[in-house]
Amino acid sequence: MGLRDLSRPVDEIRHTVVSTEDGARLDHVLAAWITWRSRNDLQRRIRESTVAVNGRPAKAAQRVRLGDVISVRVEAPPGETVKPDSIAIRILHDEPLFLVLDKPAGAVIHPVGKYVLDTLMNVLHARYRDPDCAEKDVVPMVVHRLDRDTSGVLVVAKDETARRRLGSAFESREVTKEYLALVHGDLAVARMIDLPIGVDPARTHNTKMACVPDGRTSMTRVARNDGSELRRSSAASGNRTPAPDPRASGRDRPPDPL
Repeated sequence: MGLRDLSRPVDEIRHTVVSTEDGARLDHVLAAWITWRSRNDLQRRIRESTVAVNGRPAKAAQRVRLGDVISVRVEAPPGETVKPDSIAIRILHDEPLFLVLDKPAGAVIHPVGKYVLDTLMNVLHARYRDPDCAEKDVVPMVVHRLDRDTSGVLVVAKDETARRRLGSAFESREVTKEYLALVHGDLAVARMIDLPIGVDPARTHNTKMACVPDGRTSMTRVARNDGSELRRSSAASGNRTPAPDPRASGRDRPPDPL
């Protein structure tokens, strides 16, 4: 089907130079990109010609330009493979075009950075892919995202048409998301928070969100759940939705785990 089989170890990672890196030294860009490796390790890889810029071996002091593609060959440990049961996944619904699963907290969805073999997509590819038989080969594709430390329902498409149609449903806000959240204080009445959500200007982490004037449209209905100290919030933001910001609800809450 032309898409990489994520059930097999990755042998190369790539990075396209962005405007803020234009004119920077190759070794400096590598250090900022591949943060899970030491500078000495990256220098060794450059010397051994396992690092290339636009397909050609490069030197550490070489200046990269906007749009350059940096590739780094990765050596997988001998015999290392993805095991279909390496992550406990509970399938909630499975049909020919898509599946729905219960994503556990702590699981990374797609290979990124240092996570190259131990992600949900690696495991799903190990379960569903059969590259040697085109008729049986199913390629799981991410439709939407959940943060690593967030548990919840995840929809995965089984072909490109399903991915586009399901993705469009999320983007057009045809999908309603419901969350259970533990709150601090007494939520006396139900309320609707209709304020835009964006990156928190006072963030201490790059995924922390807040209600900001120039954020994305978001509506969150908040209600007490069966008299307990839990509330259920439904969002129509089409993307990652944090618990309602204290600046919107007027109540304090424990910070999201980041």
